Amino acid sequence: MFVEAWSFAFEIGKHVFVVFSKSDQLKAVCNVHPPMTACRIMKSITLAFACVLSLFAVSCAPSTPAGRIAKRPQAFEKLSTEHQELVMNGMISKGMNRSAVALALGEPDGIVEVFRDSRSLERWEYLGSQPVVNHNFYGGFGFGRRRGMYCDGFGSGFGGGFGPDITYVPYVQSYVMFHDGKVDEWERMR
Repeated sequence: MFVEAWSFAFEIGKHVFVVFSKSDQLKAVCNVHPPMTACRIMKSITLAFACVLSLFAVSCAPSTPAGRIAKRPQAFEKLSTEHQELVMNGMISKGMNRSAVALALGEPDGIVEVFRDSRSLERWEYLGSQPVVNHNFYGGFGFGRRRGMYCDGFGSGFGGGFGPDITYVPYVQSYVMFHDGKVDEWERMR
């Protein structure tokens, strides 16, 4: 029988882990089915975490004109030679259709209907984000009862600090205006 100084248990799926300390020795007991060593379990958890992290990183990768062309080759083949070259370079020109703009710049972040000079227009907006840094002071005070194996009583505490807070603010980076399904004008921030 062990005399435990402290112990805790956690469960992952069908696996139960119990970790305890006895006279400055740390031990781990695993009740698992099928039997696995603690090392193999930690390797499995690490591998699973790495896979999820890599999927997240890949999903955040920006799309490129080449990637969009590869997904929609039929739309690219329908374009004129001049428009194909512009699309491959991520550029647009007056008279391009919506499909060509989507291949060159990607799908818009927003679409706005505009009525100007008795004309019905459609504006595709592409957003960017800009970091804004704020310097803040934060702090707190607490009072309460502490319960533990070696101590029991009341206590209080105060903590605080000063540090930057970075917020990303969206803005309209560029827009494309369509009239009758063709590019009429566009604007892009530099």
